[in-house]
Amino acid sequence: MAKKKRSQGRKGGKGNFFGFVRPWFWFTLRLLPFVIIILACGGIFIGVKDALYADASLGIQKIEVIPADSLSANQRQALDSMLRGRNIMNADLKKVSRMLEKDPGVHHAVVVKQLPSQISVTVERRHAVACIQFVSQGNCGMVSEDGVVLDVVPAKNVTSLIIESFESSKREPQLGMKVDVRGF
Repeated sequence: MAKKKRSQGRKGGKGNFFGFVRPWFWFTLRLLPFVIIILACGGIFIGVKDALYADASLGIQKIEVIPADSLSANQRQALDSMLRGRNIMNADLKKVSRMLEKDPGVHHAVVVKQLPSQISVTVERRHAVACIQFVSQGNCGMVSEDGVVLDVVPAKNVTSLIIESFESSKREPQLGMKVDVRGF
């Protein structure tokens, strides 16, 4: 008959525990230099970023608008008050672009940083192609190619093409209104 083997009991359990911990210890020991390098690079990045944001020589000193006459005096003043003197790294270019595009006369505005201290604004303006009239004796709206009313003028002062849209639900053109007339 065969002999039964006795289990080792505590001795085998203790050996299994150290056998499990040893690979994790060596893995951690090998990974530690990479973690230290990553943390050091992150610290350096944050330090450089903070230094750039605090640098006084990166303040916006010049705002160039292309073409020069594309913004009104009020728009130019708002642009100057929003940007001039601020750190160029903190300037929110999308916000400036959206602010300029709220004007119905501005079709598209592109704002670009030019380091160290200049902002360039390129403006594409809308141009009136016709006048639209919603009632026979009402005012006319100067309309751009994409259907935005740029200005409201009396019908007697119009010298360009007049589009009569009496079937529209609108009665009076309003500045910045998008014309939703079928076929326009």
